[in-house]
Amino acid sequence: MKKILLPALAGTVVLTIVGSIFYMLVFMNFFAEFMKSIGSIANTNPNFGLIIGAHLILALLLSVLFDKMNVNSIGTAVKYTAIGSIALYVWFDLWMFASFTIMTTTVMLVDVTSNSITTVCAGAVIAWLQQKLSGSNAV
Repeated sequence: MKKILLPALAGTVVLTIVGSIFYMLVFMNFFAEFMKSIGSIANTNPNFGLIIGAHLILALLLSVLFDKMNVNSIGTAVKYTAIGSIALYVWFDLWMFASFTIMTTTVMLVDVTSNSITTVCAGAVIAWLQQKLSGSNAV
């Protein structure tokens, strides 16, 4: 259980920090303009507890998957996380394109790229900590 929960908590921290860097620093102006363009449906005061809860669920998913798949290296974790996260975020954004008029190709590219990089960073930390907790030295 420790091999799942501690890496998931570390992954939650990474998702929160790296996600904040992307959304509040790197793409701050881009997303500020996007939020203005979508008007009253934008939540200008997001519930960060829910955001952290979402990060915890994603980190738990990665931690459980890595454990069940016997992912034994950071490189393997990065590869699987990149493939899975790109597929997940493209799926979600295509669904958004089909359902809402607010999506643009640029928003999709920024969203998929920033979320995938953020998730890959978390996946690497989760795999690294799982290795440490199991006594493995694989890279």
